[in-house]
Amino acid sequence: MSFVVPRLIWLAFNPMTILLVLICVALLLQLTIWRRAGRRLLVFCATIIVILSVLPIGSLMLAALEGQYPPMRRFPQRVDGIIVLGGATQPLIAIVRNQTSVNDNADRLLEFAALARRYPEARLVFSGGYGGLGESVLTQADVVARLLKEGGLDTSRIVFEAEARNTNDSPRLISERIRPRPNEVWLLVTSAAHMARSLGVFRKQGWNVIAYPCDYRTRGGMRSLTFRFDISGGLHQFAQASRAWTALAAYYVMGRINELFPPALPPAS
Repeated sequence: MSFVVPRLIWLAFNPMTILLVLICVALLLQLTIWRRAGRRLLVFCATIIVILSVLPIGSLMLAALEGQYPPMRRFPQRVDGIIVLGGATQPLIAIVRNQTSVNDNADRLLEFAALARRYPEARLVFSGGYGGLGESVLTQADVVARLLKEGGLDTSRIVFEAEARNTNDSPRLISERIRPRPNEVWLLVTSAAHMARSLGVFRKQGWNVIAYPCDYRTRGGMRSLTFRFDISGGLHQFAQASRAWTALAAYYVMGRINELFPPALPPAS
């Protein structure tokens, strides 16, 4: 149930779904005596689409999340372990095409590989199973193992945790595998827009990891105020931002995180 609930919340609050439902309702109204109301509703939906296409609403929403976690500039002298979260691969496509398949979050894996070379003594962990509602013979961990091996990284150093189906599962399942000690320094690698939720989950479960954000989608701040007329791009970015904010709020309401924006560095012990 804990796996399904966040997806149901997103299904209910997904702005694109709501917009599609409104358009369908407007079209159905054309077949009734409420044609005028249907036309007004269609005009309203068209106006929303134009606004999301022209105004940088999605970009500003993403920038607000990413701005909480700027890129790491001062690297720790000692790092005991590095964790990268799943979400960068497409296992179902990999199965059909018999090739590694990544998505827009692939920067996570690139930064993970770079950090692995920077800290050759660090323990490495990838966490990611299959995030769909059904089952898959191939997990994210399987795809990443193949990808990193083909990229020349020594995968024998990496612990592949392949059971986590969402962000909330990862800290517990990783801890059970590697048993980290309280005084160890661990970096958490994930997309900047995903960092608040991820960091909050780890901190809630007692693991004081250090944020290593990457995979930025915006230039940040006022530089995100870029006006354009790109229907697909504008709607896609707005959908990404809406999902990130909805998931963050859902995790907070469900008690999976204690604060919306935990600090990048853990509190001094």
